[in-house]
Amino acid sequence: MRVRRLTGSSREQMWVTALVVLLVAETLYFSLAVSGFFDGGTGLLALTEYFVSTGAIALGEAIVIFAGEIDLSTGALSSLVGIAMAELWRQGLNIWLAVVIALVIAALCGAINGL
Repeated sequence: MRVRRLTGSSREQMWVTALVVLLVAETLYFSLAVSGFFDGGTGLLALTEYFVSTGAIALGEAIVIFAGEIDLSTGALSSLVGIAMAELWRQGLNIWLAVVIALVIAALCGAINGL
């Protein structure tokens, strides 16, 4: 009996198919198990609002991972900048000025990490 080895492209195709099947199964499960999950697409649209910040961090991290490196500081840095912006706003600073200062803090910390 011969064992057939998977080539790179067929292995990738297998993974893509498996991920699509899992995504469809997960969507089907939650739309049946959770009331209001799939209300004509509005439930899914509402869910995307909760994951935008995580997706932005994941995109930045993906670039680093694709380059063959790993950087776990992005999560901590985003938390630091979010807390700094919220604290500046709570102290009475204009929201737009607090955002600008938070972005400057993020740029400085990113530059330090990069160096």
